[in-house]
Formats: sequence, C-alpha cells, structure tokens
Amino acid sequence: MRPPDPKAESIRFGVELETRVPAASGVAVGGYHATLMDEGITHGADALPFDYLIRGEGELTLRELASALESGGHSNDLAAVRGLTYRAGDSWIRNPPRPLADLAQLALPDRDARLANDFRFLGVPFDVVETSRGCPG
Repeated sequence: MRPPDPKAESIRFGVELETRVPAASGVAVGGYHATLMDEGITHGADALPFDYLIRGEGELTLRELASALESGGHSNDLAAVRGLTYRAGDSWIRNPPRPLADLAQLALPDRDARLANDFRFLGVPFDVVETSRGCPG
C-alpha cells in the first residue's frame, strides 16, 4: 500500500475546513513559503483560493488580522497590520514586515481550541511540537 500524499492530505483538510468556516471570513495562509515567496505567489495570481498571506511570525499578525476583519475589514484596518499581504480587488497589497516577536510574551497555544483533532500521518496519531523558531544565526 502506498503511503498517503501529504499535499493531497493538506488539500483534503483545507476543503473540509472550508465547509466549516463562513465564506465571508476569507482564507489566510502562512508559514515559510508564504513568508519567503509572497511576491512570487501573488504575482498574476487572481484565482488563488486564499485572501491573506501572513508573513514572518504569525501570532500577532493573525490576531490583528482577526481584529481588522471583526471591525469590518476596511482597507485602513488591513493596511495597519504589519506582516500581512492581502487581496484588494484585482491586486495584492504587501504591508511592511513585522519586527520579530518577543517570544517570552507569547502565550502557549490552546490545543483545546482546535477546529480539527485526531491528526494522523501514515495512519499513526501525531501532533506538532515546536522546539525552535527562525533560522539559526
């Protein structure tokens, strides 16, 4: 038996999650690829299935994005969110980067707040533990 394709699993999870989240919320993505390649990802990409790219350390950017969307998602609110690239009509706006976060000020994740549980890889239950961040000096 062939092992599951991680990319296919991610797509399946994304489709499943999309059915649970209101369409008006929009879709945000982040991580290494979004951080390092945001301009390449969004160049000529009017049909991408997401609305926001979170660049760099995303904890504060995601919190500010959620607040801006809760306030109505006006362009002035979105423009104030550092580390965010977002869709504005047919173009993408790239806000200035966010400075590195003071990790001592970040709360530990609330793993009980997940929308999905029971993650598996090759049929084995697993979870993710972050033991370091960023690139070594």
